[in-house]
Amino acid sequence: MIRPPILNFNLDNLRAGKLDIQSPYAAFTPADQNNLGVSISIDEPDGSLRKYIPVVNSDKDYLSFGLAIVGKYWNTKSVLIDEFNADQAVIKFDDKVFKIPLKDFQFLMNFSDKFLHGDNLQAANLTNQNYKYLHFVDVYNNQWDSLNPSELAGKIVLIGPYSQNTDTYKVPIDKDYRMPGVMIHGQAIQTILDQAWLRDMSLPETFAVSAMLVALALGMVFGLSIFFALIGVILEIVIYCLAGFLLFKTGLIINLIYPPLAVILAVIIAYAYRYLTEFKQKNKVAGALGQYVNADVAQSVLESNQNVVKSGGEKKLISILFSDIAGFTTISEGMTPENLVKLLNEYFEVMAGAIERSGGIIDKYIGDAIMALFEGENHAEKAALAALEMRRALTEWKATGEADRARIDFRVGVACGEVVVGNIGSSQHIQYTAIGDIVNLASRLEGANKYYGTRVMVSEAFYEAIAQQFELRFLDIITVKGKSNKVNVYELIAPKGQLSDEQMRLVTAYNHGLEKYFARDFKGAQEVFQKEVLANWPNDFLANFYEKRCGELVKNPPAADWNFVFKMENK
Repeated sequence: MIRPPILNFNLDNLRAGKLDIQSPYAAFTPADQNNLGVSISIDEPDGSLRKYIPVVNSDKDYLSFGLAIVGKYWNTKSVLIDEFNADQAVIKFDDKVFKIPLKDFQFLMNFSDKFLHGDNLQAANLTNQNYKYLHFVDVYNNQWDSLNPSELAGKIVLIGPYSQNTDTYKVPIDKDYRMPGVMIHGQAIQTILDQAWLRDMSLPETFAVSAMLVALALGMVFGLSIFFALIGVILEIVIYCLAGFLLFKTGLIINLIYPPLAVILAVIIAYAYRYLTEFKQKNKVAGALGQYVNADVAQSVLESNQNVVKSGGEKKLISILFSDIAGFTTISEGMTPENLVKLLNEYFEVMAGAIERSGGIIDKYIGDAIMALFEGENHAEKAALAALEMRRALTEWKATGEADRARIDFRVGVACGEVVVGNIGSSQHIQYTAIGDIVNLASRLEGANKYYGTRVMVSEAFYEAIAQQFELRFLDIITVKGKSNKVNVYELIAPKGQLSDEQMRLVTAYNHGLEKYFARDFKGAQEVFQKEVLANWPNDFLANFYEKRCGELVKNPPAADWNFVFKMENK
């Protein structure tokens, strides 16, 4: 029989090998001191008992109670403590060698939840296990109802109190269960007999596993979309934790705190870095792309979840503006290519600013021409403001620059209607633009300005959309090149209420001449243009234009069914 001595100790003394060991009372002390086995326990910070001390050192080495029991069980003749330190114990029982992994001079007991107490006995079906529970009083009274005495032969029998109220300890197999001390020894003995050693993952192993998991997580973060990367990282942590249950069966207790925490921190830092760098790069790309297409289009392309921008469009009611530099061919002939490009870039900078300030989208530059789109409920008003703002900006630009700027002037054509707007092109090259009859009409109106001496010509539909907000005057009824439908065209002059009294008188006199003209009183119309308009405003191009037309019609009267339509033969 092994009898434990009395031991006064603390963990620091255990580490230092300074223990005060006292033998039991003389009545309980065996004659052979080798029958002593030290029985001590050290609770963890959470109050649980997880570890077992195999050997203690004071004036000599003492085996623990459980290890001494194993030695007796094997009828050991000699015991040699070959090595004993904080990390490992090597103990030889005759020819049997135990290499016990330690943590702070203690080994982890390989607990099993099948050795429970009280109400849990039946649920655990303990009668079918290797452990048997007998009442000492039954043995003392030679009552063997549940067990044949011969079955105890060659077995280890531990005698001790088995009650939840006496000598019990919290153990890591059930949060509400306290295990009797005698069963703690039973767990330790079974761990020793099975050599089912448990060890915590070492610091180098923890670092290596953490590095591997972090590398895998970072690979997913930078290689996949955010959604799939997060799913992958979560699965990685779950699989790692599941691996912990499997590795426990081999005796390895993996660290469930630091590797997953390292992964989480690495992912947070990686996404912060990815967000900052991608945000910076996205702004850089958006800025560069915005120089080729409208900023809204560039942003929609960058925010697209697709690898490519798909072609296709939708019908919209919009306004189209075309502008073109008057006499550009003549201007370009007298300039070097470098100076010409420089001048064009300066001009486009001013015009683009005017269009964008008015809410327009630069669709494209075609040589010296500009095509712009205006969308939304007030698209026509925005287009009208843009045309007038372009005129104002041009005047300001020409007054503050080089001599070449003074030669620049432009004409504008504006139309509104339903078009198809969207991404149009091939799979290799695609462009956000508008397709429809009004695009061609706006382009033809821009060219028609030169026949009337005007700078901004608009279609009838556009006139109807803005007549309440802007001052306009009627120009003519025309058919543009390539079209058979007639269209009333107008000159855009200024926002409503911004004409001077003199300008208002000019428009009134001009409209009086048009009334005569459409009444087929060409002679009377000619006189109005001569006496009421040109007499006061001799440089008004439209008055001169209609005065000459009326003179021709007086000389060569049109047919009775003439509808006042003039066909534009050129663009």
